[in-house]
Amino acid sequence: MDAEVGFGEAWTRPAVTYRLSERRKRDLLLLARDELTRRSPTAALDHAIDAALAARATSDSVNLDSAALAEQVAELCSSHEKRAQEQRIAISEMARHVKDLRDAMLAVAEQAPDDTGDREVTSLHEWLRVEAQSLPIPSLLATARWQAKSRSAGDSFLIDVLVERVATSGLSGDAARGRPALARIGPIGWQSPFAKLDAMPSAYLMCERYGTAWDVSLHPLLDGGAPGESLGVARI
Repeated sequence: MDAEVGFGEAWTRPAVTYRLSERRKRDLLLLARDELTRRSPTAALDHAIDAALAARATSDSVNLDSAALAEQVAELCSSHEKRAQEQRIAISEMARHVKDLRDAMLAVAEQAPDDTGDREVTSLHEWLRVEAQSLPIPSLLATARWQAKSRSAGDSFLIDVLVERVATSGLSGDAARGRPALARIGPIGWQSPFAKLDAMPSAYLMCERYGTAWDVSLHPLLDGGAPGESLGVARI
């Protein structure tokens, strides 16, 4: 290449003569495959140019694919966050409706007429104390039939049930049974096992005394009259 010809002008020529120095020749042979050593230096140079162009095209494609993938990931994250926000709003709305329904049920219960007649209402704890006075072992099974519900302080409420002792530890026959009585449970909250009585007409109460307190286990009434698995235990 003549000294007076600039770098830019050299590329304007129809053809450019390329001189292979010893180092360039060695590097070109490293780039070319073994079979190219049987070809001319020009063929090896063409192969090196083709390989470089292919590598650049692959790199550009990878960059485009990476950008597209990043955009898809961003769209997925945005869509996921939108759905999560919609679910949070739906759960919050559902909780509000549940609270409104609960308040409405309590209001209706307060206005419901008393259909329990002239029965005297006593607390469940007092009913158990009286029942246990004549029992050899303070352990009994009673049925509980829902009668009424009324509001107490705050979110707590009272449930009236018609209780009747149907089995007693250490006794059999008529001696194991008692007379029905109206008992009041509460005040209780919605977390109490007794709150489930509001959703069932009848249930079993398995009662066992510990000192002056009673552990009462609530059981559903299964088909055939047998008690089901415990729904929870409360100490009164």
